[in-house]
Amino acid sequence: DAEKIDVVPNIMEPIGGRRKESDFILFVGNVSRDKGVPLLLDALKRVRNAPRTLIAGDGPLMDYVKQRSRGDGLDIQLLGRIPHDEVVNRMLSCRLLVFPSVWHEPLSRTLIEACTLSVPIVATDTGGTPDIIEDMKTGLMSSPEPKELASKLSAALEDKRLRGRLAKNAKVLADKSFTESAVIAKVQGVYRKAMS
Repeated sequence: DAEKIDVVPNIMEPIGGRRKESDFILFVGNVSRDKGVPLLLDALKRVRNAPRTLIAGDGPLMDYVKQRSRGDGLDIQLLGRIPHDEVVNRMLSCRLLVFPSVWHEPLSRTLIEACTLSVPIVATDTGGTPDIIEDMKTGLMSSPEPKELASKLSAALEDKRLRGRLAKNAKVLADKSFTESAVIAKVQGVYRKAMS
């Protein structure tokens, strides 16, 4: 019975820094099919004047990305696995974070961190992602399909005011849902409900 299930997220440790937007898209994660890397490349092919895309992560599709980048003329920089503080610095300076996962991601730490840092997000509507991203409110949401993902990327890239609004709303969500005090209040609520 779904009414008897309560979902309590992990506490997001405080991270911070000042955003200073630069001209690149950021992907953070395993460079694999389930994280949507082929989908991302198919979408980027359709984005006119796409800025450079930085891929922070490692995985089985590194060579595939290099070949597709050359073959399709995509401006992609593979950073490999980088320390967490460098990931945070990249988040603070990207134009947007793309999260094209095609598998049912439970509740992505990367998305929560991006919200905490007021980063505009374009994501696919798989798994637990809709628990964080509400289309046109806390990010832009796409089906895991290249044409729609390209359209959402283009919309976010072209509209600075939209990015600002999405980032602000995402930060409000993170503060309301993933801070220590918010998670403790949820746990206490679960216990009260169980004891009543």
